[in-house]
Amino acid sequence: EMPLPSDTPEACSSKVLAMSRWASNHTNYDMVVAYGGDEGGQGGYNDSTAEGAVAAFMVVRGQHWLFSIGESRPCNPRHYHVTGRCHSDGCGLPCNATNNQMNPATAELLVTDHGKPLGLAEQVPGRPHVFQRRFEKATVMIDCDTFGGSFVPVGN
Repeated sequence: EMPLPSDTPEACSSKVLAMSRWASNHTNYDMVVAYGGDEGGQGGYNDSTAEGAVAAFMVVRGQHWLFSIGESRPCNPRHYHVTGRCHSDGCGLPCNATNNQMNPATAELLVTDHGKPLGLAEQVPGRPHVFQRRFEKATVMIDCDTFGGSFVPVGN
């Protein structure tokens, strides 16, 4: 039940609060996983929503975590034809340099190290649909009104 770009601000906020409470209890899970693209493309995760998706995930994630995001593209190695038929999830094109490239801004969101979390998600005072979580190197925020994310380095 990760927040989605298509959620209303109220639904997004409810998911942030519920998921962050659930993820804070480490006996509930081995890791929190959020998928985009092929696994969860109907949720609207793509390059234009990556900032909000990564921020939402960072705000709610638990101690153990994995995040995967990608756009639904016709390239997917799982979609190769096998003996004249497709795998159950459809047929796609073989991957190559023209159809299997990630947007550099999206890639940067996925590889930036904000350090360890210093606490749990909290609502930003006076902003009912905005949540933040402090990390060693940044404060990460998700605005459920716009599904926008922000990553403010410590000291700024």
